[in-house]
Amino acid sequence: MNMNGCEITTYTQTYTANTVESIRCDYMKRKALFIILLLLSIGMVGCFGLGASKDLKEDEIKVYHLQIQDNYSYQFYNIAPMSMGNQTIYPLWNNSSMGELYAIINITAHFHQPILWETGSVNVSLLDDNGTVLWFSDELNESVELVWNGLIEGHNLTVRITATGSDDPTDNEVADYYVVRFWADYQWVGSA
Repeated sequence: MNMNGCEITTYTQTYTANTVESIRCDYMKRKALFIILLLLSIGMVGCFGLGASKDLKEDEIKVYHLQIQDNYSYQFYNIAPMSMGNQTIYPLWNNSSMGELYAIINITAHFHQPILWETGSVNVSLLDDNGTVLWFSDELNESVELVWNGLIEGHNLTVRITATGSDDPTDNEVADYYVVRFWADYQWVGSA
């Protein structure tokens, strides 16, 4: 067709029902693929670190951990009764108000029965800033293990040991003695 020196070409294409359906299916497949890829990329944003910033150093919470191990022992060589004491204070470096303590105290002792005075004994106390956490006193001739687990308040942990004993050179028994083994695990939560 020619109009005023311009050539116009018209194209006519006929679509059958199958062709329209095929075009519609291809469009839906592409759209479904695009949605799946979009969902996958949104889901992986956190994996690639593209999400919220992790610069939370000011609000970061840390768990602090302190372990204590100590041994205390004494043997009485005197004929008359004698007393002995020891107190050790462990600073806990806890800036918060409360922490969890797991403590084990193992006491091995021997006290003989003297003829003229009372049998000796050992007293072991575990204290925090607010008072006694664990206490033991006895005239034992064996080993005892004390275990305590709980929350304590304060900035110091104290082990206090007092004992009374003697030695009788006329018998064949060992002089009075004690051995205290102390182990503690202390944890608290604080800011960085």
